[in-house]
Amino acid sequence: MWYRNDLRLQDHQPLSEALKLSTQIIPIYCFDPRQFGKTVFGFPKTGAFRAQFLQESVADLRQSWRSLSLDLILRYGYPEEIIPQLALELG
Repeated sequence: MWYRNDLRLQDHQPLSEALKLSTQIIPIYCFDPRQFGKTVFGFPKTGAFRAQFLQESVADLRQSWRSLSLDLILRYGYPEEIIPQLALELG
């Protein structure tokens, strides 16, 4: 399961269904460098407070997954490259 914006584990109906029906779920969050670049006007896309909030939210999400005996995989890079590579590695 690739997380992008909705960083919830609780109260997430599609995820609840997947947990019931699937034998294996691999949660992943990619810190996409494009989120941390600048806009066309030269302003940061993600300010310091937003970056801190994102980091704390991802840490909370990881802890929630660990409470289910799973771990949230964290990567830094382009999701369109990381996710296919991870799929090959994990089979």
